[in-house]
Amino acid sequence: MKIAIVTPVFPPYKGGIGAVAEAQANALKAIGHEVRVFAPSTARPLFAYGNAAVMPGLVRALKGFDIIHVHYPCYGMDIFSAIASVIWRTPLVLTYHMKAVSSDWRNVIFSIHRAVIEPIIFAVAKCVFVSSSEYAQEANIKHKRLIQMPFGVDATRFSPGQNSALRETLGIPREALNIIFVGGLDKAHDFKGVDVLLRALLMVPTSVHLTIVGSGDLKPFYEKLAVELMINERVHFLGGISAEELPGAYRSADVHVLPAINRGEAFGLVTLEAAASGLPSIVSDLPGVRTLVDAKRTGYVAKAGDPADLALQICRFVEHPEDAVIMGAAARARVMERYDNSALARSLLQAYNGILQGER
Repeated sequence: MKIAIVTPVFPPYKGGIGAVAEAQANALKAIGHEVRVFAPSTARPLFAYGNAAVMPGLVRALKGFDIIHVHYPCYGMDIFSAIASVIWRTPLVLTYHMKAVSSDWRNVIFSIHRAVIEPIIFAVAKCVFVSSSEYAQEANIKHKRLIQMPFGVDATRFSPGQNSALRETLGIPREALNIIFVGGLDKAHDFKGVDVLLRALLMVPTSVHLTIVGSGDLKPFYEKLAVELMINERVHFLGGISAEELPGAYRSADVHVLPAINRGEAFGLVTLEAAASGLPSIVSDLPGVRTLVDAKRTGYVAKAGDPADLALQICRFVEHPEDAVIMGAAARARVMERYDNSALARSLLQAYNGILQGER
């Protein structure tokens, strides 16, 4: 099968959408299919702003494929993918990652897109994949063929272990609880809730350290906030480390935290990476996000946007450090059972075949 994957971002850009697109492309290639990825970084957009790109050349470029798979939202590329689907009579499918929200002028653009463009894309799409049925229901995502298709993780690449060397380099004592956050530190990812996490750190014992992995235009703001809160000696900004270094970063930690503040976060691939690495997670009580944690067995769920409640959940591991090991092992077992990349690729292929058979 010849598959076109259209995505707004792709590695080396750090972000969940690109990581999922790459994982799916690699897994489909591994079982013998031809896959080509189209992203602003791999083509020449007519115009680009942030993660949006106007690419009319996609219409011609998408000729000759069996399936066009768009990772959505994909502003500026989605409409041309839909046009190509109609012209070349190639089935279009969507993976709906999240409902984009913002507190600034971008929210007007998002709202207009949802009102005008999104209905067209959904009308053309043969099916819409969602990471969880819970998120689809809460976000009011409706389509005649809605399929739950969770994202997966490479449990070989992300595996349990100890990285005491990194802890030593960062000056984190062996007995300290080191929590880790992994995510974009730019305005496009301000919903990740890094400021909430920093304020929560102020409310926990000083033996707790925080490692932040990620880069972006908000990094200086977060660094300044850490200084203002007088916790900067316990907060370690690693920056945008390489894909090869990321597994080691997880292995230097005891607990993973995803403090997202709104439905801009719909899943949390980093939670799967942490679980595969043998770490429990503390995640926000948001649709989709909370489904990746079996509360009190593989981690805890905290109130979204509430530093005090997040601090309370962190303190559970301070009081019972042995739980991090026990819950981490359970998290790893859960990932192996439900979120293995190769098994999910076969499910994706089965869905493709069902669509193609329906077209004949």
